[in-house]
Amino acid sequence: MGGGYVNTDPKTGVSLPPSHAESAFMPLHDQAKVRQLLRETLPELADRPLVKQSLCWFADTNDSDFIIDYVPKSSSSVVLMSGDSGHAAKLIPLIGDWVKNLLEAADGKQPVDKWRWKDVGGDDGKWGDTVSWRLGNTMEFAELQNPKASKL
Repeated sequence: MGGGYVNTDPKTGVSLPPSHAESAFMPLHDQAKVRQLLRETLPELADRPLVKQSLCWFADTNDSDFIIDYVPKSSSSVVLMSGDSGHAAKLIPLIGDWVKNLLEAADGKQPVDKWRWKDVGGDDGKWGDTVSWRLGNTMEFAELQNPKASKL
């Protein structure tokens, strides 16, 4: 409900979601935000149990645009389509055409500037916390406290 969570591997700098079992909870501060939202919008549900709590893992780009481009240094043999900010499902009928346009581009380059590969991180593996529509900060998954976990 805020900036989101990352699960960065300290060796590679790559963030991958943990297993479902590990992420099948909602942090207490997010539960409080959900309750506040429910009180303001659907007050009759505000005190009902939150069932099947889980963190939602998806990939954003810093500017919330797609990346539909060849992966650098892949000799134009690998195409990446990612960074949907959670709304790609409604665009599925179009996405194949967008990839086709890239594959058929006469110059071998992504014709849509905003969908081109962007080098946003340094050599340290950090991609930054800035995602244009996010309201909070990014937090490492390892720093979260699972309220359901045993204290022993």
